[in-house]
Formats: sequence, structure tokens, C-alpha cells
Amino acid sequence: MTTQKKNYTGALYRDIKVRAKNNTLFADFNDEKLTYRQLLNSVQKLTSFFRTHELKQDSRIIIVTKHDKHAITILTAALLEGFSPILLSVEAKSKRLQAIAEKVSPQMIFVDDELQPALPWLAEFLSVSILEESNRSLFAQLFGKKNRSVECYPSLLTDYGISEPACAARADDIAFISFTSGTTSEPKGILTTHANLFEHLETLTRVFGYTEQSRIFNNLSLAHNDGFVQGPLLALFSGALLYRPPAFTIQNLEERLNSLFSKRITHFITVPTILSLIDRLTSNNDYFEGEDFRCLISVAAKLDANLWERSQQRFGINICNIYGLSETVAGGLFCGPDKDSFALGTVGKPVDMDIRIVDEKGCDCSVNEEGELWLKGENVTPGYLDDPIATTSLFFNDWLCTGDMARQNPEGFIEIVGRKKAIIMSGGFNIHPDEINEVLMSHPQVADSATVGIADQDWGELVVSVVESDDDLDEANLIDHCRHFLEPIKVPKTIVTTNRLPRGVSGKVLLSEIRDLITDTIHKSDRNNTTIPHSDIVGLAASVFNASEKKLSLNSSSDQTPGWDSLGHLNLITATEQRYDIQFSMDEMMRVDSLQCLLEMVQNKLKCDES
Repeated sequence: MTTQKKNYTGALYRDIKVRAKNNTLFADFNDEKLTYRQLLNSVQKLTSFFRTHELKQDSRIIIVTKHDKHAITILTAALLEGFSPILLSVEAKSKRLQAIAEKVSPQMIFVDDELQPALPWLAEFLSVSILEESNRSLFAQLFGKKNRSVECYPSLLTDYGISEPACAARADDIAFISFTSGTTSEPKGILTTHANLFEHLETLTRVFGYTEQSRIFNNLSLAHNDGFVQGPLLALFSGALLYRPPAFTIQNLEERLNSLFSKRITHFITVPTILSLIDRLTSNNDYFEGEDFRCLISVAAKLDANLWERSQQRFGINICNIYGLSETVAGGLFCGPDKDSFALGTVGKPVDMDIRIVDEKGCDCSVNEEGELWLKGENVTPGYLDDPIATTSLFFNDWLCTGDMARQNPEGFIEIVGRKKAIIMSGGFNIHPDEINEVLMSHPQVADSATVGIADQDWGELVVSVVESDDDLDEANLIDHCRHFLEPIKVPKTIVTTNRLPRGVSGKVLLSEIRDLITDTIHKSDRNNTTIPHSDIVGLAASVFNASEKKLSLNSSSDQTPGWDSLGHLNLITATEQRYDIQFSMDEMMRVDSLQCLLEMVQNKLKCDES
């Protein structure tokens, strides 16, 4: 059967019904489980709900929730009914969410009830509040009617009967839209067709040997392709069980890794940042020795060769490495798991894709010659939502131009050597410098701005900025300005002020000099004085936790401070190490339970360095 004639969602729905009949377990969220029978029932009732509100095929639905079970259920129902779902992060700021909503013109928005007070523009759209009725906020009870909120999910399911989803989407219909790039004011939506998605799921299943006996550990963000494509959608497609516990923290790292054995995990999908934490902060070497374990897969960012080799030697396993873009769904080149496709330090070889490495003239490069990597295959996006100019610039004669510089070694393995694009990759997330610059330049005292990534052993890169101003600007105030408009991962860790940005003869900002300026500033900062101002530690914590300095003090502790309950602890440690050019041991990291404790540790380390 040709790709154009395949009924992808029809086949998926039949598989779901078979598994529901057997009441097979679909997903384990650690504190609750979701069976196929429960999933099917919710999907069928959501289908009735959609039709009651006259949503048609090709409707667009935005989903913004911290509740993974609800997000996955709504996503599945939308996909089967022929809608185009858009999953967005709960950490995205109101302005960006609004810009995306205006770009998409969704027929419906599912959003957490607790987020709605910060989203006044939501009243312009048909919305559904996601909440457990017992947890409904007082604000929503008093003012919720001002939004066009039709009902509350999941309680609305009790009011609807079951309907069979249409499962009528064509191969070239849009399966979902991803917003992982672009600026706040001009978000860029990547289109993924049903053929793109399901052909790539077939590739992933074949490459890594997923079956109904597989158990996938993937707790990456559902707002990104590696989270929801290589998580719930891959599990639905292959029949594997999805294990999706809450996010990693320093405190639960050991517990999460031990669950690889207790949950009989076969495939562990994670990002280099987590591998770096495992390398630095854990002491045992047997996490991957369970008889069921098959594969550790690194995705979303460049895997440092030294970390890669060190981890393989320590744990006695090969770590697979996937290269791909959101424009290729979730992959395209695979290093491992087979010996023939594995070479440490590379992204392996293409599977179900054609590649070219070309020079500046568009001519094919020879072996070991560097050039831009171009891709072609069934998983390549048709382009960007309502953006023909960006779509045209993405392709050259049907080849997707990745913007990544690569070379092919004599054995045919592809090595990524750099990027033509200015994208910053931090913790597995793609961050566009223009988005940060746009926010900084909205500050009345900033004339211009440049943002780059600087290398970091845990995060891959950290976001740092230089602003041009004739005034002596306070860094903490600039960072606070950014926090109002950007997700925490995008807020610069350091902002340097200069009278003039360094520019070349053509007028372009010299990014290499920007990096040098930032590096010099960081290394000089606070190194000449072991007495750290209290305000510095408080300001640093405010930046990390996305909080107001006025609400923090040296008495602020990990059990009382909002934002210090997840990866915030790790972010605080990393930011402190970066600011003061020091390094904490695992024991020291665990002992930091207040800002006062952190201040004392920093001062002691600086004194030791002096002596």
C-alpha cells in the first residue's frame, strides 16, 4: 500500500481497541496508571464532546497542562478524530502563549485552571479548564465565567456517551504542530503530517526493536517532540508500556534510576543533561544491569564524547545517540543499537533518509570534508505554518537544509561539528537567541542586545547576553525583566552591559567577541573578594526560581520556596558554580537547604581557593 493510501489512525485505533479488550496497561505515571480500557473510554467520550461543540476534521486544539495523563488522552483523541493538536509548556509565559494562539486560531484550548488568571486573552477563545473539581481555585469559582470555558475536564466525560473517532485523516493531513523555535512575537509552527509521524514511528520501532513486551522510560517534556513522540505516541504505535514518572531532581535521581530495575525497563530515553547528572552525582554502577534492559538512548542535544565514553565504560553498555530535528519528527540518523551503526562520537548513519553534506556552493563534500548536512525522507516536514518565506528558506530542491555542519568519515559515520544556525541548545531544549534579544530590547534602557550560548558540562550550553546601553544597568533588574516574558530555561544566566556591542566591518555583531566579553566578566566576578554580598545570592536564586527578590531572603529554604522543588535545586547549584567559578561535590549539593547555607559554602570555597 502506498503512503498516500494508508489509513494510519484507523490502524492505530484498531490496536487500541484490541488492547482495551484485554485491559492492557498503557502508561504508568508512578502515582497512577492508565489502562487501554480507560484510555479508550475517555477517547470515545471526548469524541462525543468534540462533535457536540461542532469541531470538524482539521480543527486545531491547544493543550497546556501539567497533568501528563490528561495531555496524552486529549492528544490521542484529537489525533484519531483528525484534529491537529498543539502541546505547549505550562512554563511558557502569557505573551508567548497568546502569540501562538493567535497564530494557530484554535477551535478549542484545554488549559489548567490554575493558569487561567494569568491568561486574560483566553476569553477570546473557546476553552476547557483542566482540573479536578475538588481542586478548583477560588479565582476560577468567582471569575471563571468570564472566559468562554465550556466545561471542566475530566469531569465533563461523565456527561457524554461514546462515539467512534473518525480515523479518516489522509497521509498529508497535519497530525500536529510544534512550536520549538521563532520569537515571542513571531512564533514558528512546524507542521508534521500523518505520513511524517507514522512512517517515523515505524522507523523508530524497527531500529530499536520495540514490541508489546517493551517498557519505555521517557519523562521528557510533552511540549517537545522527543517527549510525546518517543513517549506516548511510540508506546501506542508499538504496543510498549510507557513509564513516565515525574521529572528528575537531584533528590530523586537515585530513586528514578533504581526504577529501571523495579519497573523492568527495556528502553531508557533521556537527554545529555541527565546523563551528566548521573555521571557526576551517582555512586552505583549497576543501574542498567537488569535482565530486561536493552537500550539507553540519548536525544535532543549533542552528546559530549568524553561523557559518552566515560559513561559507557562505567556502566558497561553502549549508549545510542539519535540526531534529528523537530522538522524530522524526532530523528533521522542513529548511532546504535547495532554494531554496524555504532561509532562513539558520531550520530551514526541515516535510516529511511537520504543525506548530503554540501559546501557553500551546494556541491557534495568529499570524505572528511566539512559541510552543511541536508536531509530528505518521509519524516521531513512540509514546512512552517502560514510562513511561506521560512518554508522556502528551509529547503533547496526538496532537500531540508539543517543548518548543522557535519562530515562523513571513511566508514560512513556522520559527525556533527558545529552549527550554522545561532540556536542555543540547553538541557535538550532549542532556544532562539532572537527571542531573548527581543525581550531585552523591550527594556527602555537597552539599545541593542546579543545572546549566545556558552559551554556547560551539565546543560550543554547556558544562555548569556550582552546589552548595549549608555546607562549603568543592574543585572538583577534585567534578569527580572526577562523573567516576566520568558520561560525559566530561556532566562539568561548572565547579562553584561557594554557601551557598544562589538561589530565587524559589515555591521554584524561579532559573536566570538561577545563570548569572550561574557567569559571575562564571569571569571572576574566576585573572585577578588571572598565576602559575597547577601543580595548576590538572593538575586541569583530569584533568577533561577523565577521569583521576585523581595520574596526571598537568606532564610529562604528548599522546603518553603516555590520553584525549589524540581530541577530548581540543580539549576541553583549550576548557576552558582558558573557565577563563582567553583564546583560542588554531590554531598555539598545535597546539604544546600537554604540560601544562607549556600552563601556560607560559596565563601568557604573562595577562601580555600585563595589559600
